Amino acid sequence: MSKARKTINVGELKVLVNEFLKTSTCSQDRRQGYIDVLQHMLHSTKNYHGFQYLYQDNVPLGQLPGIIVHGTVENTPHEERFPYGKVDPTRVYFY
Repeated sequence: MSKARKTINVGELKVLVNEFLKTSTCSQDRRQGYIDVLQHMLHSTKNYHGFQYLYQDNVPLGQLPGIIVHGTVENTPHEERFPYGKVDPTRVYFY
């Protein structure tokens, strides 16, 4: 009988969660749970290197993006990037 592995690969977990956050069509609450676990793991292992919001072309059709950009981020005012009700703060990608 093999012994259960007691460690996880943080990089593999990050890839898995990033893909889930990009492609899922479930509730924001569920995605937020994934984010909370991954952020905890990344911070506790000193592997946190920031994140970025996903654009409309990075999320499933009909789903809200994490950020709205017209041209470049720098040229899009903050209030236009994150309009209430038109973006989903759980649409992120962790580095």
